[in-house]
Amino acid sequence: MHKRDHQSAHPTDRSLVVSGFRYAYSLTHHRQDAEDLVQEACLRVFRAHGDFRDKAYLFTTIRNLFFDENRRRKLPRQTLPTESVADKKSRHADSVMDKMDLDVLLSRLTEHERELLFLSCAEGFTAAELSQFTGQPRGTVLSQLSRAKKKLAPERERIEGKQS
Repeated sequence: MHKRDHQSAHPTDRSLVVSGFRYAYSLTHHRQDAEDLVQEACLRVFRAHGDFRDKAYLFTTIRNLFFDENRRRKLPRQTLPTESVADKKSRHADSVMDKMDLDVLLSRLTEHERELLFLSCAEGFTAAELSQFTGQPRGTVLSQLSRAKKKLAPERERIEGKQS
């Protein structure tokens, strides 16, 4: 097995790691946890195969690590604050508010719903691929995606109305 330094990493490796981070973030909803999850997944995949160019294998490793960790911890689901103390007049405050709006929006979903929406919307997975990935029937995946989108609709409309 050859060791590669950060500068000589293949460009597709970097984009795969970025994609893996986005997926991990959709699961964890926390930046540092997502970074830790991707790092551990990349190490495991690299040790097993010598590279990590296979997106499906990396995503499966991330997913398994996430659910194993949650099972081990059995932590209650965190809820995010719905109010902000930021000054709405400043540009920085507006970006803080946008981030909080997104956090509030995503906090309305379960981890599984965030995972399905991310894989579907951001990564372009089809319902059949999601079915295979999660081990659930295609119809169940489609129902879960539909319910997740309906959960977000009222809040999304509120946020979009605020931006107009």
